[in-house]
Amino acid sequence: MYAHGNQGGHNDAWNVELQFRGNPWIPVDRAHLFSAYLGYRYLAPDALIKSNFGDGADEGQKGIEVGMFYNLMKNCQYSLKFFQGHSITNNNQKRSKVFTSLA
Repeated sequence: MYAHGNQGGHNDAWNVELQFRGNPWIPVDRAHLFSAYLGYRYLAPDALIKSNFGDGADEGQKGIEVGMFYNLMKNCQYSLKFFQGHSITNNNQKRSKVFTSLA
Protein backbone atom coordinates (compact mmCIF):
# COMPACT_ATOMS: atom_id res chain seq x y z
CA MET A 1 0.00 0.00 0.00
CA TYR A 2 1.23 3.49 -0.82
CA ALA A 3 -0.50 6.84 -0.29
CA HIS A 4 0.62 10.39 -1.04
CA GLY A 5 -0.85 13.59 0.38
CA ASN A 6 -0.37 17.25 -0.51
CA GLN A 7 -0.43 19.01 2.86
CA GLY A 8 3.25 20.01 2.77
CA GLY A 9 4.24 17.94 5.82
CA HIS A 10 4.40 14.18 6.21
CA ASN A 11 2.98 13.32 2.78
CA ASP A 12 4.04 9.72 2.12
CA ALA A 13 2.54 6.66 3.77
CA TRP A 14 3.25 3.03 2.93
CA ASN A 15 2.87 -0.48 4.22
CA VAL A 16 4.65 -3.74 3.38
CA GLU A 17 3.18 -6.94 4.76
CA LEU A 18 3.95 -10.65 4.57
CA GLN A 19 0.89 -12.81 5.27
CA PHE A 20 0.45 -16.48 6.08
CA ARG A 21 -2.90 -18.06 5.18
CA GLY A 22 -4.80 -14.92 4.19
CA ASN A 23 -4.92 -13.22 7.55
CA PRO A 24 -7.37 -11.92 8.83
CA TRP A 25 -9.75 -13.21 6.21
CA ILE A 26 -9.69 -16.83 7.29
CA PRO A 27 -13.13 -18.44 7.37
CA VAL A 28 -14.67 -18.20 10.83
CA ASP A 29 -16.96 -21.18 10.29
CA ARG A 30 -14.10 -23.67 10.83
CA ALA A 31 -12.36 -24.35 14.14
CA HIS A 32 -8.58 -24.35 14.68
CA LEU A 33 -7.57 -22.28 11.65
CA PHE A 34 -4.50 -20.09 12.14
CA SER A 35 -3.13 -17.10 10.23
CA ALA A 36 -0.33 -14.62 10.90
CA TYR A 37 1.38 -11.58 9.43
CA LEU A 38 4.53 -9.49 9.73
CA GLY A 39 4.52 -5.95 8.42
CA TYR A 40 6.37 -2.67 8.37
CA ARG A 41 4.16 0.42 8.53
CA TYR A 42 5.01 4.05 7.80
CA LEU A 43 1.71 5.85 8.38
CA ALA A 44 2.32 9.53 7.72
CA PRO A 45 -0.75 11.51 8.85
CA ASP A 46 -0.90 13.93 5.89
CA ALA A 47 -1.26 11.06 3.39
CA LEU A 48 -4.10 9.19 5.12
CA ILE A 49 -7.75 10.11 5.48
CA LYS A 50 -8.60 7.18 7.73
CA SER A 51 -6.30 4.28 8.54
CA ASN A 52 -7.54 0.74 9.06
CA PHE A 53 -4.39 -0.14 11.03
CA GLY A 54 -5.56 1.40 14.35
CA ASP A 55 -5.40 -1.83 16.35
CA GLY A 56 -1.62 -1.95 15.90
CA ALA A 57 0.20 1.02 14.41
CA ASP A 58 -1.63 4.35 14.48
CA GLU A 59 -1.44 7.28 12.07
CA GLY A 60 1.77 9.24 12.62
CA GLN A 61 3.79 6.14 13.53
CA LYS A 62 6.35 3.92 11.82
CA GLY A 63 7.62 0.49 12.80
CA ILE A 64 7.17 -3.27 12.78
CA GLU A 65 3.88 -4.98 13.51
CA VAL A 66 3.28 -8.70 13.99
CA GLY A 67 -0.06 -10.37 14.51
CA MET A 68 -2.00 -13.61 14.47
CA PHE A 69 -5.57 -14.86 14.26
CA TYR A 70 -6.80 -18.21 15.56
CA ASN A 71 -10.28 -19.74 15.44
CA LEU A 72 -10.82 -21.26 18.86
CA MET A 73 -14.06 -22.87 17.69
CA LYS A 74 -16.64 -22.26 15.00
CA ASN A 75 -17.49 -18.52 14.86
CA CYS A 76 -15.07 -17.60 17.69
CA GLN A 77 -11.83 -15.91 16.61
CA TYR A 78 -8.94 -14.72 18.81
CA SER A 79 -6.55 -12.04 17.56
CA LEU A 80 -3.25 -10.77 18.95
CA LYS A 81 -1.25 -7.85 17.53
CA PHE A 82 2.01 -6.23 18.64
CA PHE A 83 3.53 -3.00 17.29
CA GLN A 84 6.99 -1.62 18.07
CA GLY A 85 8.19 1.60 16.46
CA HIS A 86 8.57 5.36 16.62
CA SER A 87 6.48 8.49 16.18
CA ILE A 88 6.86 10.28 12.85
CA THR A 89 5.48 13.59 14.11
CA ASN A 90 6.59 13.71 17.77
CA ASN A 91 10.41 13.86 17.86
CA ASN A 92 10.85 10.18 16.92
CA GLN A 93 9.63 9.01 20.36
CA LYS A 94 9.38 5.25 20.88
CA ARG A 95 5.93 3.69 20.56
CA SER A 96 4.68 0.19 21.33
CA LYS A 97 1.25 -1.38 21.59
CA VAL A 98 -0.33 -4.76 22.30
CA PHE A 99 -3.86 -5.43 21.09
CA THR A 100 -5.93 -8.54 21.71
CA SER A 101 -9.54 -9.42 21.05
CA LEU A 102 -11.99 -12.30 21.09
CA ALA A 103 -14.86 -12.10 18.64
